[in-house]
Amino acid sequence: MPIGKAERVNRMPGSVPAGKAGDGTADVNPTVARRELAVYFHRLREQRGRTLGELATLLEVAQSQASRLDTGARGFQRVDVERLCEWYGLGAGETDRLLALAEDGRRRAWWQQIDLPDSYRTLIGFEQAADSISEFCGM
Repeated sequence: MPIGKAERVNRMPGSVPAGKAGDGTADVNPTVARRELAVYFHRLREQRGRTLGELATLLEVAQSQASRLDTGARGFQRVDVERLCEWYGLGAGETDRLLALAEDGRRRAWWQQIDLPDSYRTLIGFEQAADSISEFCGM
């Protein structure tokens, strides 16, 4: 996605448009899609007063894995999103949007296909989606 050309229709700031990379729609940024989905479900979990332990039980995973999902360090599987949408009572339209985000978050962009530390891959992913990049240099 070219810098400054991010589509922001019905999405959170910094989000990515739905579509498949190379199919003529929009290039997908899996880093931002995964983070947007994590933030969305994290906020819902906190608003509804649910714990990480309850999340882990629902998804049938260890609490450490639930924590990685909650922070966006790990991407959601389709079944995870379906269970969460049902748990939170979300409608069909919102469920479809979140399932598309989960699919986008599981794609592999060029920076995820080379041997780099995870933190550097995340940085590159956010830089790819940035409208602008500022640098601070203290003296």
